[in-house]
Amino acid sequence: MRSRRLLHNQDGQATIFMAIFITTMILLFAFTTNIGMLVHAKINLQNAADAAAFAGASTQARQMTAVSYLNFEMRRAVKQFLHNWMVRGNRAQACFPRSGTGYAGPALCNAASFQTDPNNKYLFSYRDPRPAETRYNEAADTYIPTTCIVFDRTNNYCQKSTVAGIPELGGLSGVLAFVNPIINQVRRSTQIIIQKKIDDCISKSGVNRLMLFAWLFNLDPIPPPITSRGDIEFPFAVAGTLDGIGVLTRLAILRARIDNYEEALNLDLQDENFPSATIKDEIISEILTDPRRDYFERPIQAYLSARNNLPQVSDNGIFSEVRLTEIVPQVSNVQRNPHLGNLPVLFKLNDIRERVKVAYSDFLERATFDRGECEQVRVTFPIPSFPIGVYKEPSILTFYAINLKARARLLFSPFGLDGSVDLNAYSAAKPFGSRIGKNLMQNPQSLIHSYGKTFTTDVLTGAFKQDHQFINLQVSALNRNTEADGFAANGNLGYLERAIRVLGHQRAYRLAGAYSPWEIGYYNIPANFNGISQFFGNPRFTNNGKFELRAPVVPFKAPGTGLAFIRRRIEEMFSTSGFLGTGDNIVELRALMSTYLSVPNFQQLETYMVNSGTDQVHLIPDPILLDDPITLNYALSEGRPYTVAGLPAQRAQLTSWNTTKSARHHDAAGTELAESIGRAGYSVRFIAFKNLIETGVASNDAEAPLYDDPFSRLGPSDTAAQRILNEIRALSH
Repeated sequence: MRSRRLLHNQDGQATIFMAIFITTMILLFAFTTNIGMLVHAKINLQNAADAAAFAGASTQARQMTAVSYLNFEMRRAVKQFLHNWMVRGNRAQACFPRSGTGYAGPALCNAASFQTDPNNKYLFSYRDPRPAETRYNEAADTYIPTTCIVFDRTNNYCQKSTVAGIPELGGLSGVLAFVNPIINQVRRSTQIIIQKKIDDCISKSGVNRLMLFAWLFNLDPIPPPITSRGDIEFPFAVAGTLDGIGVLTRLAILRARIDNYEEALNLDLQDENFPSATIKDEIISEILTDPRRDYFERPIQAYLSARNNLPQVSDNGIFSEVRLTEIVPQVSNVQRNPHLGNLPVLFKLNDIRERVKVAYSDFLERATFDRGECEQVRVTFPIPSFPIGVYKEPSILTFYAINLKARARLLFSPFGLDGSVDLNAYSAAKPFGSRIGKNLMQNPQSLIHSYGKTFTTDVLTGAFKQDHQFINLQVSALNRNTEADGFAANGNLGYLERAIRVLGHQRAYRLAGAYSPWEIGYYNIPANFNGISQFFGNPRFTNNGKFELRAPVVPFKAPGTGLAFIRRRIEEMFSTSGFLGTGDNIVELRALMSTYLSVPNFQQLETYMVNSGTDQVHLIPDPILLDDPITLNYALSEGRPYTVAGLPAQRAQLTSWNTTKSARHHDAAGTELAESIGRAGYSVRFIAFKNLIETGVASNDAEAPLYDDPFSRLGPSDTAAQRILNEIRALSH
């Protein structure tokens, strides 16, 4: 009976139901809490991944902007060489333009070839009194800029095809020699005068040669003056800076600075001997202590941006074990830069090089009855691969994609004793816009001028080539091809020649390299205007009127090697033997190169750069000339067609990401962007992985080639990479 009563007793049932209810509520609470914390953690992780991708792409943008500045510096160096070679080296000629209108002045035009037509005296075309070069099989009308320096205006050898000799008395013999001592003394004195005249011709030849080769190869930032029988001339207007070294040396150094940015843009941590390509606290600590910190800026910025956006467990947060993996394409069948260690999978630059000739005037004694007669001839030297700048390879997509992982600690977690779960997020961003530089190879007429239309066959290789080419960069906004205009146009030459007389060599030299109207929209330069905010990527503007751009010279992949590699880069410019011709004095060229490019000279240059800090920092004079009122005022009054500073609105220098130029003063038809839309550097935007996978054009240029799918370059045999690709394709956000 007792057991039966117990079976029917309902006392305690509520307790059981309450226990079940409470347990259910606790589980529901735990589940809801976990889901909420998980969603919150996932959102935070995705935000951190986005911050990391944006930071990495921003670093890429800043590095690409720096490349664009350095590329314009290469162009500036070429223009300043053209100033030395075309203006300083040729202004002694009779009809050289004397102002921005090209007017030469009748008193300066006394060459016989200009007497037949009075109008010709105002049309300087690099023709001069020199006759046809039978010695080198060159026609008289194929003249190229030829360095001839004149110190004495009253005795201008450069305007003479020959300099008359002195009649010489014949020798006397026998008895007459003793009875005519006066005649013999006259003969001896005449011999002395003739020899001095010959020495004078030789010294002038030496000055011309030394000036030209200093402009090409000089390694001394403070070059000594070149003297000729008491006359003194400094080859460079700017001494004590890297603008005072030869153009080929200067270009090699600038390209080495660009190399380091190209190396960093293609950085792949898998190739850097770290324990893991995935960045963690231990790896970042190792990277931060690496002396090549600039090289690793991208992963440093990305990882720290992600980590600092995730509250750590040690900071009373919920995240631990933050891990960031950069998604870098893996490919081996690409043409690499031989000076770089990293493959160009994210960024690639193509070099713009052209074959050119340079020349100087040589004065040789002629075998005539009158001894001491000098003949002016032209000596030419080839530069098979003269560097002019770089342009971005449009088929290589520059982007930054990452995979971010972290363990999130949940309050009620069934996933482990520590109550944490692995979370995963992806994000991608890319730099866009702006301009590194125009691909001049698309239109050779915008680059090279050839006065000789005849084609010749190289005697050594049988190669078909066109002679007498020289660089003729565009400057005026109206320039279209170098056969009719460009740097060698009368107006630009006269504008710079007058600047030498009005402002002096130093300011004229700077005017030659200033930002020109033609370059707007094609080349980025650092901007510094009152009242206009600085765009992202500009270097620091200093009190001395220069921009300081951090750009190391020594390769990131070869620290501590010094500048010896610069000589190899210069020698590569002359390595193409197929460009040699019958008139090219290669023996003399090699000898002079060895003299300038000696080991002691490189050591002296390296010491200067280390002591001045220019081995790490490149100094850029303000390209708009706003820091120099005297030069600016001259540009405003004389140089409107040739210098942006001479334009009514200096803001026109801002460049645009669009293919059209952004200068409003060009916008007569209303088809180009207004000046307010221009930008002076690269920007960043997020991109969908779908867009990366489905490819797209390399820029907003309709003629640009399509990108390859960068993730297809991860390689199907790489299981880890294939897993990443599968995860990316499965993303829906």
